[in-house]
Amino acid sequence: MKKILIVADDPRTQAALLEGLRPYGEFEIEMVGDAKAAARHVRDNAVDLVLTDLGLPEIDGIHLLAFMKKKHPRLPTLAMYDRLTPKTEKRLTALNVRAHFKKPVDVDRLVDCLFDVLEIVAAGQIHGISLASFLQLVDIEQKTCTLKIRSGRKKGLVCCRNGEVVAAETGGMKGKEALYKIMFWDQAIIEITEACLLSERNIDIPLMYLLMESHQFHDEDEARKAEQMAAQTVPEVAGPDDVVERIADLLARNPDVRTFAVFDEEEHLCSQEADAGDLARLSPTTYFDLGDRLSSSLDAAFTCIDINTRRRIRYSLFRHLDHFIVVELNPGTRVRDLVRTIQSDVKGGR
Repeated sequence: MKKILIVADDPRTQAALLEGLRPYGEFEIEMVGDAKAAARHVRDNAVDLVLTDLGLPEIDGIHLLAFMKKKHPRLPTLAMYDRLTPKTEKRLTALNVRAHFKKPVDVDRLVDCLFDVLEIVAAGQIHGISLASFLQLVDIEQKTCTLKIRSGRKKGLVCCRNGEVVAAETGGMKGKEALYKIMFWDQAIIEITEACLLSERNIDIPLMYLLMESHQFHDEDEARKAEQMAAQTVPEVAGPDDVVERIADLLARNPDVRTFAVFDEEEHLCSQEADAGDLARLSPTTYFDLGDRLSSSLDAAFTCIDINTRRRIRYSLFRHLDHFIVVELNPGTRVRDLVRTIQSDVKGGR
């Protein structure tokens, strides 16, 4: 029997851990409420493992773990916490803490950790062998037994009479469906009871057929899950940078565009031709705000704005999605044609 010291001052945590660990005869549990009491207990008593809360009164759990590492370096330690920061997690690693658990502690996970750290193989329990392999041993020896299988929070029963699998259940499932689910649980622990605990027979197929059919069921189940995941996958949407890159590429390749600049809604310059010059200093939203007011007054919508400078340079502004585009066009170019080209090509992803 392994002696475990739990250090916690929270009555609810103490009660939950005592209740959760009580069914396991492999553990003898001692409980103290603070770091000083824990240090005295380890000094005066044989202890195989210490599980401490980090949020202890007066002296916190980190300091207790540092003390244990210095005074009892071979004593395995575990930690539990309400909140864990990256800095604290690094400290736990440096102090060789084997595992840590968020409160309320998952007792099933804690038990698995205790068995692993303390290298316990419980009486009547089998670790490290698949259920399929074990059922073949049961068949060879013509045993009558019930197998209690546990994997994390999942639990199931498989009953055998004279080596035959006669019943299975887990959760709300029974029969073959339950057996095929249990068959492929990861890191399963098998506990053997020398009796058939399920009175109702719900499986009537030879073991070899069950084993072959279970693999087919598993493959179909995995394929079904993959299809569901594919159906739920959200189509990839081009991000803002992708849109800007696509717009810039289209403008750069258009022979009617001399220079250009692309702004976002907050007037940040996103992209420009190397010699954009004055274009990059334009404030596009100013012109579009003016255009909106004019459109409202004239009761007509606009798609672009042309600006002619004193130097006879023609700038055109138009909006696409969440961006403003400003271009200097060659003489005779129709800006509406350019707008349609940009909007069509960017939308189509070409």
